[in-house]
Amino acid sequence: MRTRGFTRNALAVFGILVMLCTGVAGQSAQKRVVHADLSRVTGPHSKVPLLVVGAGRAAEGLRADWQDQLATVQTEIGFRYLRMHGLLNDEMGVYGEDKPGNPAFNFRYVDSLYDALLRKQIRPFVELTFMPSKLASGDSTVFWWKGNTSLPKDPARWAMLMRALIAHWKERYGEAEITQWYYEVWNEPDIRPFWPHSLEEYFNLYKTTAEAIRSECRKCRIGGPASAVP
Repeated sequence: MRTRGFTRNALAVFGILVMLCTGVAGQSAQKRVVHADLSRVTGPHSKVPLLVVGAGRAAEGLRADWQDQLATVQTEIGFRYLRMHGLLNDEMGVYGEDKPGNPAFNFRYVDSLYDALLRKQIRPFVELTFMPSKLASGDSTVFWWKGNTSLPKDPARWAMLMRALIAHWKERYGEAEITQWYYEVWNEPDIRPFWPHSLEEYFNLYKTTAEAIRSECRKCRIGGPASAVP
């Protein structure tokens, strides 16, 4: 009796599974047609995703293939700002020191990058990272390309670099243009690989950076940082 009861129950379960599978198969066989008219907008349409797009690191933007791909994306989508890591990395050649140890600035590669963006009607979203090795107080890094995450060995020289950048951009692009950019102090200091220091030390860097930028451009928009936690 137990065997016959078990068999009946098993057959009942099997029958239910067959009906469920048949129903799912029937549903999957139905066709759904979706029409999209890209020339019209109906209902609410947020343009927030088109405001800014992120790239990898600044040095990649000097490559011809990268710029060709960006041109395609810009033609087909049309972003307003572009943000990337490592504008101050050694590979961008921004900061060095001569033999006596005096600061030496070189903005040639940054100019080439930003000129290319502006020609495509994309404005820079300026992420001020990472620490140039000659200005770094240590050797802590992030990523395989070794973005230096150390504090500046001399905050006054960091401030000098910030003032030199803004003064250069103001001369090259005009104050009316650079006040439409966004300036971000560092990147995600809530993640230790990016910021292996205290919150107070970040506030000190932010204050030093903001004051230096504002000394050259009162209307420049300073914010950030981007954080990993929304």
